[in-house]
Amino acid sequence: MAEPDIGPAGAEDAPVIAELWTEAFLTGAPQGVSAPYSTADFDDTDEVATVLVARIDGTIAGSVSLFDSDHDGINGAGEAELSRLAVRRHARGRGIGRALVERAHVLARERGDEAVVLWSGPHQVEGHRLYESLGYERTPERDTIEDGRERLVFVKRLG
Repeated sequence: MAEPDIGPAGAEDAPVIAELWTEAFLTGAPQGVSAPYSTADFDDTDEVATVLVARIDGTIAGSVSLFDSDHDGINGAGEAELSRLAVRRHARGRGIGRALVERAHVLARERGDEAVVLWSGPHQVEGHRLYESLGYERTPERDTIEDGRERLVFVKRLG
């Protein structure tokens, strides 16, 4: 398999990314989203975050969003927030998620962030293994429950 080409998403990628997010997060499980994502969801995210895509042979195989420390999320001062890591089902297990997260770490370091924080649902154990292998540590004291959805928080110190 070819190495993924990772770079920022463009407005023309919005329909594909909305479809990717829907495939990954519209699970029917209590922790998943309840409606498909739209291009407006991409636009809203793209306004306040860097949306990265991984392309294989020109086709989007995965995406992740990196919010800066000014984002009103689970992150604190000096922390970027990683969100919506999604890899197409047929492309999983090929290192695409790892490559996307590692590129997000490079961006966060370049911006001067001290750490990257993310939340994940308890059922997303594949993601938990990936995050822990990349040096993220669970921080249960920062876990939350929002709209009945449990959020497990992970933090990676950059340095």
